[in-house]
Amino acid sequence: MVILLTQMITKEKQKARINQLIASDNEAKDILDVKSQYYLHYAANHIREFYVRYADENGLSFLQSQQRINSWDLYQWKKAVNEVYNKHWSKEANDRLKIAGFIASRNKGYMMFAISWLGIIALTEKQIPLINEKIVKDTSDEYLRLGSIFSNNVKKSSIKYTDESWKQRLWLDSDELGSKMQTVINSRLKRGITPESLGEILRETKAYNRKNIESIFNSAGYNAERILKTESARSIDYIADSFYRHNGVKMVNWVTEAGACKRCVELEEAGPYKIEEAPTIPDNSHPSCRCSKIPV
Repeated sequence: MVILLTQMITKEKQKARINQLIASDNEAKDILDVKSQYYLHYAANHIREFYVRYADENGLSFLQSQQRINSWDLYQWKKAVNEVYNKHWSKEANDRLKIAGFIASRNKGYMMFAISWLGIIALTEKQIPLINEKIVKDTSDEYLRLGSIFSNNVKKSSIKYTDESWKQRLWLDSDELGSKMQTVINSRLKRGITPESLGEILRETKAYNRKNIESIFNSAGYNAERILKTESARSIDYIADSFYRHNGVKMVNWVTEAGACKRCVELEEAGPYKIEEAPTIPDNSHPSCRCSKIPV
């Protein structure tokens, strides 16, 4: 049985499977990047609207940004919410929307931040179903792939990957980016915003060491991509381990992805491993790891 498995799951075939997953990851990354850019433009456009409305020949001063909101500001907030909100938002998104609404009511500067943060909230809410869909697809594909190889199939219900703690981690990452957004906007408002510095706030420039709105939305995209790849890999590793154990596999080898890091190369060189002592992905490797294990 093991001899047959080593013929069916060779190192070359496993590397081809890894490359297939990486190609799928790249496609998902492109979709996530489009979402990040959409909400970046959303936030940037609203900030520009406030600047055009209230800036004078010297720009937008700190005192101007501290003025109480008026009917125009309130309309802008409602418009910003209507552009991104829908009734199916999660509790996590709705809770943050309420906080953002309270912050927006304080003054014009806080409203500029609140609308920008709303872009991060909406982006996170869009990222979650995309990540979940990818994890489910990769999990299902791996189950079908291994089921076609092993004679003793495993009930799908018995190995279903159900850990969704990644959603909370993504929201925590989102909150951290919201805090960075507030720092970026407030620090600039304290010095006043000129037409030149407005561009520096919205785009990546050396002057602000990438600490601006564009870099924050790019970070949001990176965080989502990292979680997508990590949780997909965790699920696939869990399914493979379940199939191996159920079919009497005693030893496994580590197979690295192309351009693997030093840690993963060392894991490959240290093999083979007893199945019960084998390193797991990503806990014993690293986030975004696409390495794998095969029977010996």
